[in-house]
Amino acid sequence: MYQLTHTTQVLHLQDAMYIPQDELATDWQAYQAWLSAGGVPLPADPPKPLSPLEQIRQLEQASADKQARMTRVSLLALAIDKGRVIGTIQMTALANGLADQQGLDASARAALVAQYVSQLTDEFIHAKLMALDSGYKAMHELEQQIEALRSLL
Repeated sequence: MYQLTHTTQVLHLQDAMYIPQDELATDWQAYQAWLSAGGVPLPADPPKPLSPLEQIRQLEQASADKQARMTRVSLLALAIDKGRVIGTIQMTALANGLADQQGLDASARAALVAQYVSQLTDEFIHAKLMALDSGYKAMHELEQQIEALRSLL
Protein backbone atom coordinates (compact mmCIF):
# COMPACT_ATOMS: atom_id res chain seq x y z
CA MET A 1 0.00 0.00 0.00
CA TYR A 2 1.19 3.50 -0.86
CA GLN A 3 0.30 7.02 0.18
CA LEU A 4 0.72 10.23 -1.76
CA THR A 5 2.68 13.11 -0.19
CA HIS A 6 2.87 16.85 -0.76
CA THR A 7 6.09 16.30 -2.71
CA THR A 8 6.96 14.22 -5.76
CA GLN A 9 7.78 11.28 -3.49
CA VAL A 10 5.37 8.49 -2.57
CA LEU A 11 5.31 6.82 0.85
CA HIS A 12 5.50 2.99 0.87
CA LEU A 13 3.51 2.24 4.01
CA GLN A 14 4.81 -1.29 4.66
CA ASP A 15 8.35 -0.11 5.35
CA ALA A 16 7.73 3.63 5.85
CA MET A 17 10.13 4.44 3.01
CA TYR A 18 9.76 7.42 0.71
CA ILE A 19 10.10 6.54 -2.94
CA PRO A 20 11.57 9.26 -5.19
CA GLN A 21 10.07 9.83 -8.62
CA ASP A 22 12.91 8.22 -10.53
CA GLU A 23 12.15 5.99 -13.53
CA LEU A 24 15.38 4.04 -12.94
CA ALA A 25 14.63 3.25 -9.27
CA THR A 26 13.24 -0.26 -8.73
CA ASP A 27 10.93 0.98 -5.94
CA TRP A 28 9.43 3.56 -8.30
CA GLN A 29 9.00 0.89 -10.99
CA ALA A 30 7.23 -1.35 -8.44
CA TYR A 31 4.93 1.54 -7.52
CA GLN A 32 4.13 2.16 -11.20
CA ALA A 33 3.38 -1.56 -11.70
CA TRP A 34 1.10 -1.50 -8.63
CA LEU A 35 -0.76 1.50 -10.11
CA SER A 36 -1.07 -0.26 -13.48
CA ALA A 37 -2.57 -3.29 -11.72
CA GLY A 38 -5.35 -1.07 -10.33
CA GLY A 39 -3.76 0.05 -7.07
CA VAL A 40 -5.02 3.34 -5.68
CA PRO A 41 -2.75 5.19 -3.24
CA LEU A 42 -4.09 6.79 -0.11
CA PRO A 43 -4.40 10.56 -0.36
CA ALA A 44 -1.74 12.74 1.23
CA ASP A 45 -2.26 13.68 4.85
CA PRO A 46 -3.61 17.19 5.24
CA PRO A 47 -0.83 19.76 5.49
CA LYS A 48 0.31 20.40 9.03
CA PRO A 49 -0.92 23.83 10.15
CA LEU A 50 1.79 26.38 10.78
CA SER A 51 2.66 27.07 14.38
CA PRO A 52 2.14 30.63 15.63
CA LEU A 53 5.91 31.19 15.43
CA GLU A 54 6.00 29.92 11.81
CA GLN A 55 3.07 32.20 10.96
CA ILE A 56 4.88 35.18 12.50
CA ARG A 57 8.03 34.39 10.50
CA GLN A 58 6.01 34.04 7.31
CA LEU A 59 4.28 37.40 7.88
CA GLU A 60 7.54 39.12 8.77
CA GLN A 61 9.25 37.74 5.68
CA ALA A 62 6.43 38.95 3.44
CA SER A 63 6.60 42.37 5.08
CA ALA A 64 10.40 42.48 4.77
CA ASP A 65 10.18 41.62 1.06
CA LYS A 66 7.72 44.49 0.48
CA GLN A 67 9.84 46.91 2.51
CA ALA A 68 12.99 45.92 0.62
CA ARG A 69 11.27 46.57 -2.72
CA MET A 70 9.90 49.92 -1.55
CA THR A 71 13.38 50.86 -0.35
CA ARG A 72 14.99 49.95 -3.69
CA VAL A 73 12.38 51.81 -5.72
CA SER A 74 12.57 54.84 -3.42
CA LEU A 75 16.37 54.97 -3.57
CA LEU A 76 16.33 54.75 -7.37
CA ALA A 77 13.79 57.59 -7.56
CA LEU A 78 15.79 59.64 -5.05
CA ALA A 79 18.92 59.20 -7.16
CA ILE A 80 17.04 60.49 -10.23
CA ASP A 81 15.77 63.49 -8.22
CA LYS A 82 19.26 64.21 -6.88
CA GLY A 83 20.65 63.93 -10.40
CA ARG A 84 18.02 66.40 -11.59
CA VAL A 85 18.95 68.93 -8.88
CA ILE A 86 22.68 68.63 -9.51
CA GLY A 87 22.13 68.68 -13.27
CA THR A 88 19.92 71.78 -12.99
CA ILE A 89 22.61 73.59 -11.01
CA GLN A 90 25.31 72.60 -13.49
CA MET A 91 23.22 73.41 -16.58
CA THR A 92 22.14 76.75 -15.10
CA ALA A 93 25.77 77.67 -14.38
CA LEU A 94 26.80 76.60 -17.87
CA ALA A 95 23.97 78.56 -19.51
CA ASN A 96 24.65 81.64 -17.37
CA GLY A 97 28.35 81.50 -18.27
CA LEU A 98 27.46 81.32 -21.95
CA ALA A 99 24.91 84.14 -21.53
CA ASP A 100 27.61 86.28 -19.88
CA GLN A 101 30.02 85.62 -22.75
CA GLN A 102 27.36 86.55 -25.30
CA GLY A 103 26.08 89.53 -23.29
CA LEU A 104 22.46 88.27 -23.33
CA ASP A 105 19.71 90.25 -21.62
CA ALA A 106 17.63 88.71 -18.78
CA SER A 107 14.92 87.35 -21.09
CA ALA A 108 17.40 85.68 -23.46
CA ARG A 109 19.38 84.40 -20.46
CA ALA A 110 16.24 82.81 -18.96
CA ALA A 111 15.40 81.19 -22.31
CA LEU A 112 18.92 79.78 -22.59
CA VAL A 113 18.80 78.39 -19.04
CA ALA A 114 15.38 76.82 -19.75
CA GLN A 115 16.73 75.26 -22.96
CA TYR A 116 19.71 73.73 -21.14
CA VAL A 117 17.67 72.50 -18.17
CA SER A 118 15.03 70.95 -20.44
CA GLN A 119 17.63 68.39 -21.52
CA LEU A 120 17.52 66.83 -18.03
CA THR A 121 14.90 64.15 -18.72
CA ASP A 122 14.57 61.10 -16.47
CA GLU A 123 16.01 58.98 -19.29
CA PHE A 124 19.05 61.27 -19.63
CA ILE A 125 19.68 61.28 -15.87
CA HIS A 126 19.18 57.51 -15.68
CA ALA A 127 21.71 56.95 -18.48
CA LYS A 128 24.25 59.19 -16.73
CA LEU A 129 23.72 57.43 -13.40
CA MET A 130 24.07 54.00 -15.04
CA ALA A 131 27.37 55.13 -16.57
CA LEU A 132 28.81 56.99 -13.58
CA ASP A 133 27.32 55.55 -10.37
CA SER A 134 28.09 51.89 -9.73
CA GLY A 135 25.77 51.78 -6.69
CA TYR A 136 22.83 53.08 -8.72
CA LYS A 137 23.65 50.68 -11.55
CA ALA A 138 23.83 47.67 -9.20
CA MET A 139 20.52 48.54 -7.52
CA HIS A 140 18.80 49.18 -10.86
CA GLU A 141 20.04 45.86 -12.27
CA LEU A 142 18.90 44.04 -9.11
CA GLU A 143 15.43 45.57 -9.41
CA GLN A 144 15.28 44.59 -13.10
CA GLN A 145 16.21 40.99 -12.28
CA ILE A 146 13.59 40.82 -9.52
CA GLU A 147 10.93 42.30 -11.81
CA ALA A 148 11.77 39.72 -14.49
CA LEU A 149 11.40 36.90 -11.95
CA ARG A 150 8.21 38.43 -10.52
CA SER A 151 6.69 38.41 -14.02
CA LEU A 152 7.04 34.61 -14.00
CA LEU A 153 4.83 34.25 -10.92
